[in-house]
Amino acid sequence: MITNSPGNAKSYVLWLAAVLFSLGAGSADQMEQPATAVAPPSPIRFEEIAERAGVAVSTVFVYFPTREDLVHDVLEAVADFFLGLLEGAHAQARPCAQTLRAINTEFLELLSTHRSHVLVWLEWSSAVREDVWPLYRAFTERVVEMTFETLKRGQREGSVAPDADCESLARLFASTSQSIARLRLGDVDDDTIQRFQDTLLRALLVERAATEQPRA
Repeated sequence: MITNSPGNAKSYVLWLAAVLFSLGAGSADQMEQPATAVAPPSPIRFEEIAERAGVAVSTVFVYFPTREDLVHDVLEAVADFFLGLLEGAHAQARPCAQTLRAINTEFLELLSTHRSHVLVWLEWSSAVREDVWPLYRAFTERVVEMTFETLKRGQREGSVAPDADCESLARLFASTSQSIARLRLGDVDDDTIQRFQDTLLRALLVERAATEQPRA
């Protein structure tokens, strides 16, 4: 778990590391500035984390003996954060289309409430390296599994075409969540983002079975 409360020292260090990771390990005064783009990969400096956390560098090493340990735990905590939100969203008793739309809307809101988590997630998605990619693949597969079950529910509801390939559609939906986040980071207006989401839902065949008129 990541928390911005100094009361839990290890979790607080993880939170600071996530912030610095999302900023490309930029200067400390960047931490309170709104993020407008995904930062390029940069090393996480234990010294800066320790300074911001108000602990000794040796304490950070006690929690995370190597940089690899720190990066792994940050990514694992970010994954757990998103999976927890998604599990709650998919478990709610509402139509499939509403569930998928609500998930994308919530991800947009996270750019205001948990922007470091979102930026770490976006950077992580392009880090095809053997030290972090297997964890990202495992995270993505869990996201796909949850989305697949929601789409299958949509088929039972009649809002997803009965012959739809729900696994492929689930992968499409998972990948476009990042596109929506990047649109917001690029200062794209709300109307354009809304139209993008509507187009996505139609592409997924969500609601089509209920709204399309039979062809002559």
